[in-house]
Amino acid sequence: MVMCLLLVGPYFNWQSGGNAAIAKYGRDYLTVCMLFSFGQMGQWVFDRFVIASGRSSLFLFTLSAASITNLILDPVFIFGWFGLPRLETLGAAIATVIGQCVGLLAGIFINRRWNKEIPFGFTLRPDWESVRAILKVGVPSTLVQVLISLVGMVMNTILLGFSSTAVAVYGVCIRIFGVSTVGVHGIDNGLIPIVAYNFGAGKMERIAQAVKWAMVYSAALFLVFFAVLELAPTLVLSIFETSEHMLRLGVPALRILAVSWLVSIPSLVLAAALQGFSLGTHSMILTMTRQAVLPVAFALVLQFFGSLELVWLGFVLAELARIPLAVVLWKRAYRTRM
Repeated sequence: MVMCLLLVGPYFNWQSGGNAAIAKYGRDYLTVCMLFSFGQMGQWVFDRFVIASGRSSLFLFTLSAASITNLILDPVFIFGWFGLPRLETLGAAIATVIGQCVGLLAGIFINRRWNKEIPFGFTLRPDWESVRAILKVGVPSTLVQVLISLVGMVMNTILLGFSSTAVAVYGVCIRIFGVSTVGVHGIDNGLIPIVAYNFGAGKMERIAQAVKWAMVYSAALFLVFFAVLELAPTLVLSIFETSEHMLRLGVPALRILAVSWLVSIPSLVLAAALQGFSLGTHSMILTMTRQAVLPVAFALVLQFFGSLELVWLGFVLAELARIPLAVVLWKRAYRTRM
């Protein structure tokens, strides 16, 4: 909330490329989402409870409760249905935070009803041992998310050097990435408790098999989306009501970035497996390398060639460069735990 009050205005003044409408829409949306983020944060907590106990399928209930609520309320608040005022982007933000609160309530209900192996209550007296254990894994993840956000700002600044449309293309591709890799992230979430349970039981061979099959299934799931993105990128981009100019920039971007997402699968799986070993720092190094250090480094260099396609290619090079690091970290962690 403090960051919202201090930084949202300057952030959108910087990132909007001088477009007053974009700045206003961004301030309206992000201000509401940040000031009322407790619903999302609470939903995350209860989602992790069911994932940690191996009931990843229950995560779909909280996700669906939040998403369906948001989907229903979006047009109501955006367009002003049922006598409500037309709120546009502000309405979208209101629908989002209400959906997150519904997801929080669904998470509490599901954990109370079907996840009794993890009892929970609320107290003002913390268990400091538990706090230290949580921070050991949580701080690296937090730093990664902060860095990824900063990288997004840097990438937008680089792309603004080409055009504001290039920034819009990047934003659309990030949304498509979230949808097309949801199966991969689902497998990763399921892999973490499998690795942790079998490590505790001393069954290292089962861990190796789990990691191998996680890669196989992740690749198989994503290949379906990969084929669509490569063969019909125009159709995918048309969902976002793109202009002809945006299509000219977006088609090669989507095809190149789809390759980078395919190449990223081994590193994503190994990062999840390292979390199963409680090696949050190792996972942080992989994630930072993939989503922050290497993409920005390649983009900063390749932008001087004046080709936007080369900037997108930097993401592929970043993923390829990360694979050896992921393999080395995983093999070292695996050997030390045998």
